[in-house]
Amino acid sequence: MSEFITLVEREETPLWVVLAIQGFSDRDAFERATDVDFQLEKYRFTGRFHEIGLLDLERLSGVIESKFASEGEKYFDWYEETCRQSCSALYNTAFELAKLPPAKANNEIGTRLARYFAATHQCMPFLLSIFPVQGLLSKELGQAIEPLVTQTDLSIDTALALLSAPNTPTAVELDSQGLAEIAQDVRLNTQLSEAIVDPGRSARLAMEYPEFYARLEEHCKNYGWLRTFTFRNRPYTIDDLLLRLRDRVWRLDRVPDLHTVSSTPEKDEMNQVRSIEAQLDQHGASLLQLARKYATLRFFRVDVHFMSAAKIVTLLDETAARLNIGFELLPYLTDREILTGISGSTDDLSNLATLRKTMGFDVQLQDDKSIAVTSPSVPKPVSVERQGLLEGVSACLGSWSGRVRIVRTSADCADFDRGDILVSPMTTPEFMSAIERAGAIVTDEGGVLCHAAIISRELNIPCVIGTGMASHVLRAGEMISVTAQSDKGIVTREDF
Repeated sequence: MSEFITLVEREETPLWVVLAIQGFSDRDAFERATDVDFQLEKYRFTGRFHEIGLLDLERLSGVIESKFASEGEKYFDWYEETCRQSCSALYNTAFELAKLPPAKANNEIGTRLARYFAATHQCMPFLLSIFPVQGLLSKELGQAIEPLVTQTDLSIDTALALLSAPNTPTAVELDSQGLAEIAQDVRLNTQLSEAIVDPGRSARLAMEYPEFYARLEEHCKNYGWLRTFTFRNRPYTIDDLLLRLRDRVWRLDRVPDLHTVSSTPEKDEMNQVRSIEAQLDQHGASLLQLARKYATLRFFRVDVHFMSAAKIVTLLDETAARLNIGFELLPYLTDREILTGISGSTDDLSNLATLRKTMGFDVQLQDDKSIAVTSPSVPKPVSVERQGLLEGVSACLGSWSGRVRIVRTSADCADFDRGDILVSPMTTPEFMSAIERAGAIVTDEGGVLCHAAIISRELNIPCVIGTGMASHVLRAGEMISVTAQSDKGIVTREDF
């Protein structure tokens, strides 16, 4: 049995990974955050894979289950309140730092960065602990609805997913919906349609179409931060938004020809879900409300990191300038390297960051609780069978045939062609420029509340999630067909 278990595969930066592991492995911080005594023993990031010690994950789930057994539903209420307080403290710290005038000296920058890193560190336990907490809620709710689900055509997993959707739309949904409304208006205005096609026109929009330009500015202000997670990117700009808008207009014009889609649960399914909810006893109804709150909390706790990173972009710019490195290289340093560099270290940080960005890196929690960032280990070959069919879960119904484009990093989104099939371990808001051009989406991971599932339903893109190994089995450029049916999602190779 493996000593580690994979949590997620995605592009990261050393700054983000080290801050995360610091928060995960700080026993005092973890206890303050979760009110459980937990010490992380094994954790590593290798080859884009976050991996936790299997015994650690089992132990964390066990102590949280014990907490629930002793305190009941009050523990979930306390956890949610503490999580929101900690996240608010991080955002407020970033907001206050953003209002400060430019630092006059390096030590001022160092003080500000240390304050931000400390606030980030305190939020990190919630990124890890919410999964066993939410898993326990799903287990308890599943037991409560099981007798009622047997009277329907639904599976337990489907019923749970439909019942416990977030109480409010996520930021990803609101961003998509807002852009769709703008795109619809553009389609009705020939002059605007022509204006957004020319990439050189964006600077003239403010003069020629001031109201439209103001609308774009407001959208960027409200949702531009969605690109800033892990400090890799700046918030998206009006020029970025115009690129997305052109693809939205294209999609609206072509949707009837692209695929037949049902992006919402069938009416019969929803009627059965409402029947289950109406029959819940007081305990079940209480668990359901908690599950819905936690679905919302799961997004909120990550969104705060996006928003706070967007707030301190100017501070990061200033830091990069003082260290004489590019903004895009800064997150490839650790917090300690940045702070020592600001204080006068003579290390060649630019070269170090460049190597990590181009060659990759590993991060490991060591036995003495220190964190080592090293050159990437030789990746173990992934043994996969060249099978002609993959199965997963349908996140958005429909079908589409096209060429595979493997997207693992934001750089892979460049020159993504309209109608290509996006295949990825998991999607993030950084991939939107490719997603809005995609004919279909296929992912290795994900549940009904993952980013790919949410955004595919918003855009009416056939989507199959949870295939396990699609990004490792499929090859870039090959033709595949994606069929997302109500009972399952199927991916077939056309050359098999």
